[in-house]
Amino acid sequence: MTAPDRQSLAAAFNRAAADYRASFPERLGNLFVTLSSERIYVAPEIAALLAENAAPVSRMIAQRDKLMREMGWAAAAGLQDVGGARLRHLSLSEEENPRYVPAPDAHGMNKIAEFDHEMGHFVVREGDAKNPSRHAAECAADAFAALRHIQRFGGETGFFAHAPFAVAKSVIFGDKIHYVSAVFQKIAALQKEGILDIRALSLPETALLAGKLAREYALSAETLGRIHAAYAAAPAVRNSAFLSKDEAQAVMRVMLEHRHDDDVYRAGKLYISQAAVQKALDGEDPEVKEMRAEMARHEKETGFTPDAAAAMDKSRVAAAMDKKPAANDPFSLI
Repeated sequence: MTAPDRQSLAAAFNRAAADYRASFPERLGNLFVTLSSERIYVAPEIAALLAENAAPVSRMIAQRDKLMREMGWAAAAGLQDVGGARLRHLSLSEEENPRYVPAPDAHGMNKIAEFDHEMGHFVVREGDAKNPSRHAAECAADAFAALRHIQRFGGETGFFAHAPFAVAKSVIFGDKIHYVSAVFQKIAALQKEGILDIRALSLPETALLAGKLAREYALSAETLGRIHAAYAAAPAVRNSAFLSKDEAQAVMRVMLEHRHDDDVYRAGKLYISQAAVQKALDGEDPEVKEMRAEMARHEKETGFTPDAAAAMDKSRVAAAMDKKPAANDPFSLI
């Protein structure tokens, strides 16, 4: 998939938004979507309201676009009050953000995954901003984006070879709520094992499954804090570029120091497995060679695996989260 032009992006988002509103009319009857300040979708139910409040709506869009540029966000979603009504506003930029698929020609896939992620915050119950676990809400939104990616493009795009490893850096470098690797790994396993046909799911079923995965694979605040604290104690773990040899070696030292804490070790393992991090490491450096050998011995002796399930079984989401599945949950056996 080559990088789309702006017109193609706008058309894709418009079609997707209309599909979502049709599938979730109760939740998305108040949806409007903007791309770089331009309105590209307005739910029919609120068209008159936006026309009657043109000036405040324009100010609100401009403020959101300014905030996104200042913060470097590629997409954002939230509730906005206009004319006495509460609207769901999804705002997108045209900037590249290879968070999901790193291939140079995958810009369109990344932008659509960002769109689906933000939509997941609207349509997945567990993705709602009211969820007391912000981490679980991000797990739900990313689960929804990953499932939709399979439905749109199939499972061989590089998404699952990149995303679980790329987001592992978040907890190491301080962004604990976006450490959603376990959700991506579980979806990759479902796809590989053929337990269910993900591409055949309806949008409401996809939202239910995303919520179930968030309930099952989100980590507790205590576990996230423990992982981050272990790496924060390493002075060299500081630079958000994630490409420094010194930083990568510092992560490896923390892994070995905490080798018997699978959660800490797993986060580091996922991080250093990134191709960019491996490239930054000098394979001939004596210290690197020794640490790799020590890790190999540890993993052989303990049977450690970077797969998600082993760690997640002992670290469930905070008790404040409602763990009851929806009454019509079709995925009770997953």
